[in-house]
This record gives sequence, structure tokens and C-alpha cells, in this order.
Amino acid sequence: MRHVFFLVMILTPIGCDTVPTHPDNPIHLDILAKHKTHLYPNIDPFLGEKLHPNEQQLAYQIADEVMYTVDRTYDQENQQAFRDAHPKENGCVNAEFHVKKMLPPQLAKGVFTPGHTYEALIRFSNSSENPKGNDHDADARGMAIKLLTRFDTPSGHIDTKPQTMTQDFIMINHPVFILDDPSDYLSLVQAQNSTNTFVKLVTIPFALGLTGIYNAYQTIFQDEKVKNPLQTQYFSMVPYRLGKEDDPERIAIKYSAKAFVPPIQHMIHPYPEIGRSCVTIDSEDPQKNDTNYLRTALRKTLQTGDACMEFLVQQGAKGMSVENSQIEWKDQGDSAFESVALIKIPKQHFDEKESPCENESFNPWHAGEEHLPLGGVNRLRKVIYPIVSEYRYQLNHLGQAKRSHQAGIE
Repeated sequence: MRHVFFLVMILTPIGCDTVPTHPDNPIHLDILAKHKTHLYPNIDPFLGEKLHPNEQQLAYQIADEVMYTVDRTYDQENQQAFRDAHPKENGCVNAEFHVKKMLPPQLAKGVFTPGHTYEALIRFSNSSENPKGNDHDADARGMAIKLLTRFDTPSGHIDTKPQTMTQDFIMINHPVFILDDPSDYLSLVQAQNSTNTFVKLVTIPFALGLTGIYNAYQTIFQDEKVKNPLQTQYFSMVPYRLGKEDDPERIAIKYSAKAFVPPIQHMIHPYPEIGRSCVTIDSEDPQKNDTNYLRTALRKTLQTGDACMEFLVQQGAKGMSVENSQIEWKDQGDSAFESVALIKIPKQHFDEKESPCENESFNPWHAGEEHLPLGGVNRLRKVIYPIVSEYRYQLNHLGQAKRSHQAGIE
């Protein structure tokens, strides 16, 4: 059936632009008005950034439409608003981010300062908009990392005066994005919000284009089933700057994270002081009746011992565009991924009912000057993410007030 759906999308002979069919929402308008006073991000021509036509205006139109996505998926019974993307959490875990002690100078910048250790929070998720979806359904998996506190001691011991900071890394288990044009992005979200099936079938393929359709298919219907959130490789899909704006040696990079495989006994350990407790992750085939098997697998792994992942950086080679997020940067030669840090998730129990991640906003623009996002998709995120996050917070705050009132709590 899934092949038929994508065949219909590819062969649909006509396309059309969609327009919002919903009335203006006063809360939307208030939030949009407030955020329109914020500065739109500057581009970095040195690294190849170029603005799309009417990009800033389209960014706010997309943000408005995404707020309608939040409205559409709102849980009326429990009066709860969910994230517009990746609403189902497979686990929110505490972690440590250990930067290698030796890195080449072009990578040793910002949070990648050799020897630094950070306290982190990691959220694993599914990309489907259904917060109660079945893990057995074809879907993309997400990994969002938030660095919270830096410990400056070179030995990795906890400093008595840690420095609080924020640096987010947003990734998914596929190396490319489905589109990069703001007008196509708007058409796609409008079509997804439409109640007209014909509009969806006609508009979505033309918003994505052939490359986007292929990327969407490859993202959702991957050949290998993910048995454990710790076993798949995650990618930032879009690029980021490494180096400050005035750094003549700044470069464009992409991020990735994958399972760390402990070396066999006679080999040199790349993280001798902190990585020896890392367990080998070996998950069983998921139970068919367990619709939350990814959470189950993650919990079982962390009951066994410390789980570890490598954090990798890929340098953009000559000719690799920072604006085209639909084309993969080949993992080879000067553009091969290089390990810069070990992510250590200590043995722990996490409570999905009281998840600390649900009150957090993961945003690629939560970044230091050395790590600012690049490209059109990221510039749109600069507008969309904080607007939708604020709207979700307002709805949930109102929902909590209603529940308290209904329970007689003042």
C-alpha cells in the first residue's frame, strides 16, 4: 500500500498552491506580532549562504501554519498540545558529553574545546505527528541533545563552580532533508493541514518535487528496522558554521551521532578514562504487541550499564552547498565524518510520565557563536521554532488551568 501511495504522488499530473482554510486565530496573531520585532538571521556569504525570494515573509507564514498543525493535533480530552514534529518521546535521559583531548585545530572550536566535559539532556523520539503512535510503523527516529553545564576541569571531574550554558544539536536518522525552498515548505504544511484528501495528494508531491519524494520515502521506509534508539545513526541533515563570524578559517559542517563500539581487548581505547564502562548494545527483536518497544529497549539497555555514542563532525568539501539540504555530503576523503566527542549515557531509570524533556525547547539556534546554523531551512527554523514553542506552552498552560479549575483547585 505504501508503494501505491508514493506512486500516486509521483504520477499526479497537476499541482496547485494551497491557501489557509481556517480563520485567523487571535493568539496566533499576538505571538506573530511579538516575534516579528525580532531580527531575521544574517547570512554568511563566505560560506555560501543566499536568501530565497520573500524568505522572511514566508517564514512567518509557515510559523502561523505550523501553529494550526498544533491546533489540529490538540488532545481535547486531556487538554494538551503536542510538538508539531517528533511528539512521541522514546526516552529522555541524562548524559555526559566528553570532547576528545586531541582534535585538529580546525575542529577545536566552541564546545569542541579539547578535554571539556558537559552535562547533557537527550530526547529520543519518533517523527510521526501521532504522540501515541506504534513504534512498529515505518517512521523516522530523532535524537535531540541539549548541553546544559560545562565542567572545566581537564581531568573530567565535576567542578565546584560549573558554567551553565546551552547548546542544542537536532538530528534524525537520515542524512538529508525533504526540501529547501520556503514556498514549497509553506505549500507542504498547508496541504498536510488540509481536510481535503485530493488537495493532499495533488499538492504534497509538487511541494516536495521528485528529489523530496525520494528523500521522504528513504527517510520513512528505511531498509533496516531500528530495534533500539541507541543503535541507529543520526544526522543533522543541514549544515552549521564552525568558527566565529570574523574567523577567516571558519568552515561549514554537519553533525552525526552513532553507537560507540568498544574496542576489542588488544586495541587502543580512544576514550581510556571514560569509555571503559560502555556496554555493547545488542537489542533483541521487538515484541509485536509492544507498541512502545523503542522505549522498552532503551530502558533495558540503561538497566544493564552505561551506553555510549560517538559524536561526529563532517566538513563540507569544495562544491558542497549549504543551501541545498536535499543533497547528501558524501562521507569520504576530506569530507569524511570525524569523531570529536563521546556521549556517555550512564546507567539510569527514566520516567516517561514525568519527562524533563517535555518542558524543554530543543532549537538549533540555541547555539554559541561558533556553531550558528547555516542555510535556508535553518533560517526558517529561527522564526518557526520559538513561535511554535511559545504557542504550545500557552495552550498547555491554559489546559492546566482548566484542569485545575475543573478539579476545584485554586
